[in-house]
Amino acid sequence: MDRKKALKDEYKKSKPNMGVYKISFKNSDKVYLGLSEDLKGTINSVNFQLKLGSFRNRNLQNDYKNFGFENMTIEIIEELEHKEDDKDIDYVKELETLRDMISENYDDIEYIKYRRSK
Repeated sequence: MDRKKALKDEYKKSKPNMGVYKISFKNSDKVYLGLSEDLKGTINSVNFQLKLGSFRNRNLQNDYKNFGFENMTIEIIEELEHKEDDKDIDYVKELETLRDMISENYDDIEYIKYRRSK
């Protein structure tokens, strides 16, 4: 039981990877940039919503419909490290700044609206 409890405690203390991700399609210059405090969860959610046809960004949903899953690429552009004592840090602001810096590298870009999980 002690090992199980230790694993559970370790999981609770772990923090998800956060950063900026990009969605693009072959044969299109359009790039969608998003940010997340939980990249793995967000990317899974985006894939699920697009397949379901219920993604909140209509332009992205339409591109998914037109180009298809097989022509879509989702990649993590850059990750942001958690700081040691991060209770008072607004990571969303830092992620927005990072996303804005990355967006300068693209011509045809659209942001994916971020919804806070808390």
